[in-house]
Amino acid sequence: MSNPDFSIATQNVVDPRRLGQQNSGFSDEDISDIICLLVPYSECAREEVARIAADSSQHMVGRDDTDNLDINFELEDGVQNFGLVQQDTGEHHIALRFSAQVKDPVQGFTFGRNPTRCDICFLNDPFRRLSNIHFRIYLNEWSVLMLEDQSTNGTIVDDTLLKKAKTGQGSKRTLNSGSKIKILLHSGGNDLVFLVRIPLLQGEHRAAYQRNLERYMMNRAHLAVDPNETLVPGPNGHVDLFRPVVRPAARQPEVRAPPNERQPHNPARLDAVLRQWPGSDKYNRVGEVGRGAFATVYMVTSKFNGSPYAAKELDKRKFMKNGVLDQKVENEMKIMQQIEHVR
Repeated sequence: MSNPDFSIATQNVVDPRRLGQQNSGFSDEDISDIICLLVPYSECAREEVARIAADSSQHMVGRDDTDNLDINFELEDGVQNFGLVQQDTGEHHIALRFSAQVKDPVQGFTFGRNPTRCDICFLNDPFRRLSNIHFRIYLNEWSVLMLEDQSTNGTIVDDTLLKKAKTGQGSKRTLNSGSKIKILLHSGGNDLVFLVRIPLLQGEHRAAYQRNLERYMMNRAHLAVDPNETLVPGPNGHVDLFRPVVRPAARQPEVRAPPNERQPHNPARLDAVLRQWPGSDKYNRVGEVGRGAFATVYMVTSKFNGSPYAAKELDKRKFMKNGVLDQKVENEMKIMQQIEHVR
């Protein structure tokens, strides 16, 4: 009897994902350098990205590399969450990086039609619907990823029209993995649509990302200082320029995503994932802060300005007695409404 052939393995035992590492074509430094990815999600967006990639832009990365990054696909809508539907996203994606050389570091990353003012410039705009700077993407003082519209016609983020001069929803919105950005051009078929994806980072990648973030915020704070505010008269009446004192951006607490917030590999877990509180029309859920017998506390950010808050979710089933909600729930809500903590 011949020996069985074991030359074909069914799983790579050195798969980086089994060791808590990424399985993409990026180096460790590349992964921790990425703030977010913008994936072209319309035909015109794919054409614009392909044109920009042909010019060897520093902001372009290949789709083959980004496809293997760990992404929280749970936050993307519909059945696309779990890879059941694949949409053509072109051969290149836009990567916004800490190390990128941008036109104005204080502004962040600018998008529009003016090549002298924009980091990402779109040219296919025969009816001039794009503004010189249409919008910018940046990290605010709480290190929350934001989009601010600076255009005449507005920018749509997650079905909300943002407009510089609009008073209702305002001009700013937080961005999360799964957010959709749309620029309305002269017809629906010509709209520029991008999907935001933010890599999931663990272990050394997360620590390296945090270091890059702190360095980035420090450098930006230094550049944002008004030189005129540092001018003071010297002993002889001369005006001496002192080195500006810059306070570092407040360090954000590290929020570890619980296991059930990572990409599910087993369809049997889908129901449990969908039962989690997804946020609301005012707040985005960032991560879980703590969990107890009767409640879960989440870190959330305002969708309008990115300011951080803690949200407490109570399990009402554990406060029910004979079909009546216990008074403790109402007392808990009153207490929480009266609390005001320093951020």
